Amino acid sequence: MEIWDHMDAVRTREDLIKFLSLLRKDFAVREDKTENLTLDDYLEALAGLMHDSEEENPDSKVGPTWHELAAFLFYARTYE
Repeated sequence: MEIWDHMDAVRTREDLIKFLSLLRKDFAVREDKTENLTLDDYLEALAGLMHDSEEENPDSKVGPTWHELAAFLFYARTYE
C-alpha cells in the first residue's frame, strides 16, 4: 500500500495518527520526491496550501475533516 492510499483511508483521529507515523517514514525514504525538506519550508508550504484551499472554498465554515487534514500534511511536502 502506497502512502497516498493511507492518506485516502484517513477518516478518524486514530487513522490520522497512523498516517503521521507513515508520513514521517516516507519523508526519509522519498527525500528525492519531497520539495520542502526543512521544517520551516514544510510549515510554510502547509500554511500556504491551507490558505489557498480556503480561497477556493470561501463559504466553508467547518474546519477540515481528518481526511482533509491528512491531505494537507501530505501535499505540503511538494507545495510551492
